[in-house]
Amino acid sequence: MAAPKSNILGRDTDPAAFEHDYLLGKVLGKGAFGLVRVAKDKRTGKIYACKSISKTKLVSREDVEDVRREAEILHLVSDHPNVARMVASYEDKTNVHFVLELCRGGELFDKIIAKGHFSEKEAVSYFRTMVEVVAHCHQLGVMHRYVVWVVWVVCMLCEQCESQRTTPHHTIHTIPYTP
Repeated sequence: MAAPKSNILGRDTDPAAFEHDYLLGKVLGKGAFGLVRVAKDKRTGKIYACKSISKTKLVSREDVEDVRREAEILHLVSDHPNVARMVASYEDKTNVHFVLELCRGGELFDKIIAKGHFSEKEAVSYFRTMVEVVAHCHQLGVMHRYVVWVVWVVCMLCEQCESQRTTPHHTIHTIPYTP
């Protein structure tokens, strides 16, 4: 049975609200259901990441439920300092948009490859943060189903990062659920 193409988020939304609030920029990444782009808040000028999920890719009721569940989980776990904060979610005629804190440091996996190796102290710091995030998710009843180096991104400290970070040099973030 085909998935409904409207009201994916299960609430009334203004289809023009996203374009009114944000200006989309360059593509940061692509996935099976959509892509992630830079998004600028038109009111504040702040820069975020926007994950846009194409409704044409949501072919089953299970796909729609996965997107709804992702929105719920992102809102739920966003209070942790090492989870990319969910700023807002929108829905228009063609996409569901998740506006998230932008982590500019790149993927942790790329940092490991570029550096060749980490000291034990560096490795412990990263691993401790990862375990703390997974524990936070578990305490909220959320199972992080893909705990690998590739899904963790590094957020370099900058004015854009609104929550306090664990060290003065770096921290890592994750988006805990992606269908």
